[in-house]
Amino acid sequence: RIGSGLSSGEGLIWAVRDPTTKQEAIRVKGGNRASGEYQDVQVDPGVSDKRLLVYESEFASPLQMMARDGNTLSVVIRQAWDAGDLNTLTKNSPARARGAHVSIVGHITRDELRRELSATDMANGFGNRILWLCTTRSKELPEGGNLTDSDLVPLVGRLKDAVAFAQTVGEMKRHPAIKELWAKTYHELTRGRRGLLGAVTSQAEAQTMRLACLYALLDKSAIVREEHLSAAVALWKYCL
Repeated sequence: RIGSGLSSGEGLIWAVRDPTTKQEAIRVKGGNRASGEYQDVQVDPGVSDKRLLVYESEFASPLQMMARDGNTLSVVIRQAWDAGDLNTLTKNSPARARGAHVSIVGHITRDELRRELSATDMANGFGNRILWLCTTRSKELPEGGNLTDSDLVPLVGRLKDAVAFAQTVGEMKRHPAIKELWAKTYHELTRGRRGLLGAVTSQAEAQTMRLACLYALLDKSAIVREEHLSAAVALWKYCL
């Protein structure tokens, strides 16, 4: 499920919403008067697939929306990162979502990011829930590359196997052998940095362990081992 057009928290919740019901009076036979009893009636079936990948080729647009008074997009994105249970306490938007799995991929230039990402969103927890990668091209290909679909077949097969395995995994654990390594890594990741840099990187340990879990699942392992943690740390340092 791939979408785009982030503009409000309510809109994001609607894309992964739960079923909505309301109470209606039960009518007696003939339908002329109420029986005094009530029943739940489904108003909206909701969305059965709670996965959503939001692709924003112009990430400046959602950032501009978040800067508007009363916009709840930043709040809901933070909820999605924390737990996947989304809701806003607004009278006109009763929709909510439980167990949502929302991912966002956005593209923006450095100058736009500096202009549009407010100091508030840097400090309030929005900025530290995103992995910011500065990327540049490594080569010029005026005629394009020569990658074919057949080249991707082995990778696609391995990825499907990893996804199938991940769907059978419950709680993940760290291997006992990396206890000391994780303690040292945790100390380095959680040491305070001053100013806005500290605010934007204050989820370093959580981001790193989530990445380590992903690397483990790609290896079809429910146990996070040293190679998974080391790869996660390397990616986090790249983001810095």
